[in-house]
Amino acid sequence: MSKIIRTELSIAIGERVRQLRVAVRETQVSFAEKAGFSNTTVSEIEAGNRLAGIDFLLAISQAYHASLSWLVHGIGNMFEHRGELEEIHARPDPETRIEEALRGLEERLRRLEQQDQQPPKPRVRKGFQ
Repeated sequence: MSKIIRTELSIAIGERVRQLRVAVRETQVSFAEKAGFSNTTVSEIEAGNRLAGIDFLLAISQAYHASLSWLVHGIGNMFEHRGELEEIHARPDPETRIEEALRGLEERLRRLEQQDQQPPKPRVRKGFQ
């Protein structure tokens, strides 16, 4: 492959990788972590300074359900299935999930404390009423 073609290919694929990352609302760091690569690798690929290898492309395709055809050639849809982007955006971020879990625990604790403050109900055995 000539150096010019390789450079053009690197730039084109890098731009699509960046478009995917932005579409799924990830930073380079979180995008790289989810795909199992360093953020330096993602940065170099997005800048067109490094040609994305098949292992990288497969990893991000699997992690984000992105179309390999779109990543490599720019053909077709970004995602393998319609609605994939909406599903990704509908997922709460980790901070939101943690906050929701904490609110749930606080509510449960309040209910338990209220139960402890109420006198126990007398238990009546059936047959002895």
